[in-house]
Amino acid sequence: MRKKQFFMVGGVILKKNKLQFFGNNEASKYLEKQNCTILWKNCDFIRGKFDIIAKDKDELVFCKVKVQEDLKEREDDLKSLLGAAKLYMNENNIKSMPIRFDVIEVYVNNNRFFINQITKDI
Repeated sequence: MRKKQFFMVGGVILKKNKLQFFGNNEASKYLEKQNCTILWKNCDFIRGKFDIIAKDKDELVFCKVKVQEDLKEREDDLKSLLGAAKLYMNENNIKSMPIRFDVIEVYVNNNRFFINQITKDI
């Protein structure tokens, strides 16, 4: 069975990469409502990619955004992205700070976005 490449959001048909763009924006808005400060979006490192890097009080938050059409839960192995997080911290002279990894799941259903946040403290 072929994966669906187009999605309907707000009466507009979107390709999957545009849907990811909208999902990243929804996840950013969600984090800001949780009083997080967005530091960086779409961060590519040799060892991994983060969709959002944010600060929540005294914690650095490394986020992956997953956009899906159904409500099945998925949890990535975020420890594999630890190397990329260390690179970010080294490049920004962050010596010691608590960090956590979040997966922000953005579901599209009936032209609406729903958010589910999975947090992993390291």
